[in-house]
Amino acid sequence: MSILWHLLPLFSALPVILTCCFPRQIRFDILVRGHEKYEEGEGMDYSENRTFFYDEIMNCTLLRGTPFGFPMEIFTNYSSGIEYTVTDECAMRVINGGFNKMCLPSNAVLQRTVRIPLSVKEVSVYRANVSDYTGVLQQEYGVIQERDSCYFLWSKTEGILNDFGLRGTFSETLTYQNIQTLSENGPVFEIPGKCHDV
Repeated sequence: MSILWHLLPLFSALPVILTCCFPRQIRFDILVRGHEKYEEGEGMDYSENRTFFYDEIMNCTLLRGTPFGFPMEIFTNYSSGIEYTVTDECAMRVINGGFNKMCLPSNAVLQRTVRIPLSVKEVSVYRANVSDYTGVLQQEYGVIQERDSCYFLWSKTEGILNDFGLRGTFSETLTYQNIQTLSENGPVFEIPGKCHDV
C-alpha cells in the first residue's frame, strides 16, 4: 500500500509568493500511480483512484479510495480530534495534529513554467524537500493559477521506504481531476453510519 495513504498532506501555491491559494472548500478526484522497489529486489507498481474532500471552514477532510481493491473511507474531524476509518467495519482513533492547510512547503523553489498542450494555461513547477519519519522526501508540484486562487495539476513524491523492516525507494505521482468547490456544510462531512455504534 502506498506510504502516502497516511501522509496525504496536499499543498498549493501561486508563482508569486502566495503559498496558500487553494479554495477553502474543495473536492477533487486523484489518480495515483506509484512504484516501490525494495533492496531485496522485490518491487511493485500500483495505481488507484481516490476522491478527496477538503473543508478548511468545517475543519474536516474525507478521503475515499480502494487500496488493493478494497473500498475505504477516512473521515477526519480536526475539531473533535477523531478520525474514522471505514472498511467493512469502523475504526476510530484520536488524532494529535491540527488541520493541514493546503500550502506549498516554505522551502519550495520555482523550477520552471510549462504550457499545457492544446491549452493556454501555464503550469508553475515547484520542487521541495520535506522531512518525515522515513527521511527526506523529494516533492514536485505542478500548479495552475486562476485569478486569485490556484489548484494542483499534479504532485510527485520520491523517497525512502522503510516498511516492516524492509528498505527501498518509492515514487508516487498524483494527478488531480474534476476539481470543484464545495458548498458550506455539505452532508459529506458526517460521521459514517457504521461508526455510530462503535
